[in-house]
Parts: sequence; C-alpha cells; structure tokens
Amino acid sequence: MRQKKKNRKGYTLVELIVVFALTAVFMTAAVMMLGAAMRVFHRVQNLSHAQTVADTLMEHMVSELSAAVNAPYDSGVPCLISADASRISFVEKHGIPIQIYIKDGLLQFDYQEVKENEVVISQAVDWYYGEEMYMNNRVERLKFTWKQENLVEVEMELKNQLTGYDFLSVRIIECYNLSQNDIETEPGS
Repeated sequence: MRQKKKNRKGYTLVELIVVFALTAVFMTAAVMMLGAAMRVFHRVQNLSHAQTVADTLMEHMVSELSAAVNAPYDSGVPCLISADASRISFVEKHGIPIQIYIKDGLLQFDYQEVKENEVVISQAVDWYYGEEMYMNNRVERLKFTWKQENLVEVEMELKNQLTGYDFLSVRIIECYNLSQNDIETEPGS
C-alpha cells in the first residue's frame, strides 16, 4: 500500500523567531535613518526660512541705504553709524531722516518727521515687518561697518526661536549718492 506523506505546511518556532528578529533589526534601522532624515529636513527648512527672512530685510535696507543722499542728518553728517555699530542714521532719497536698528528682535525703520516752514511734510513712522514674516526667527545682531569709499557692510544674525539655529547674512551696500567723507562712525567705536 502506498503511504500518504504528511503535508507539513507552516513554520517552526525557530523560523518565526528569526523572521521577527530580522524584521525588528530592519525596522530599527529604518526608523533611525528616517529620524536622521527628518532632522536634516528641519535644519534645511529652518535655514531656508532664515535665508528668506534675511533676504527680505536686507533688500529693504539696500533700497533705503543705497539711495541715501548727502543731506545732513540730525548729527550734522549725511550717514552716521553708531558707536556700537548696531544702528545707522541717514537721510533717504526723499529727504526723510531714517534710523535702522533692532527692537525686540525685529528690524526697525524709524522714519522721522520732516517739517518745512512749520508745516509737517512727512509724519514720523516706526516701520517694521510683522512677526509672521520672521517665520520664528529673530534678529539677534545687526552690525554696520564702513568699508571704503561709499561702501557699508551690513551683518545680520538671525536666530530661530524654536530650534536655536543661527543664520548669518552679510551684504555690502554701495551708497551711490554718498562719498567717503559723507559716512562717519560715532566716536567711541
């Protein structure tokens, strides 16, 4: 008589343990790689946001400072960099005195009142971008440095409030209407 073979479909306990162990190893490696990838993604995203914020702020400074005119500011000079280099004062292309500095982590543009024959031609305005534009970044440091001729270097350091990442942006601005003698630094610097 012919014997029937036993059909042994299924897995042994050892085979199942090996499969689960290998699966755990692969899953652990995948999670670790995904975690590292997510950290890199967030770092790049924060740097991208900081770059966008820095570009926007720098472009506004460039548009105002590059067209500064040779008209005396309150100090008697057309363009004055503060002693600690964190503030610059100048007269913009329409004859309005401006100061640029940091206030509460935001870049501040103070347009001062202009009067002619006791008539107010231009109202004083404290202008700045709203907090939403900063995308969780704050301006930590702002430094103006006179370089040569009519060149002013601007360094701006941003810090992300959520991650703590820093971003440094540097730009050289040519003041077209000013000469070397028109840009001064306050004594004490």
